[in-house]
Amino acid sequence: MGLLQSDPEEWFARDIDGELSAEDVEALIAKRNAARAAKDFAAADDYRDQLAAAGIKIEDGSGGTTWRRGG
Repeated sequence: MGLLQSDPEEWFARDIDGELSAEDVEALIAKRNAARAAKDFAAADDYRDQLAAAGIKIEDGSGGTTWRRGG
């Protein structure tokens, strides 16, 4: 099956038909981070909500924002 041979980060970031591509997710995260930096928290929340609706879980940490598919 090869399941255990897959890198978990790559597996959670993979593109599936009908889902946001990794590039789209990265673009929304960049927009969210820019909105947060500009203290436009309503826009930042909107981007976060768009990602959550698409099944993307984001985590902010000292190293930046990371994401993965699934709740």
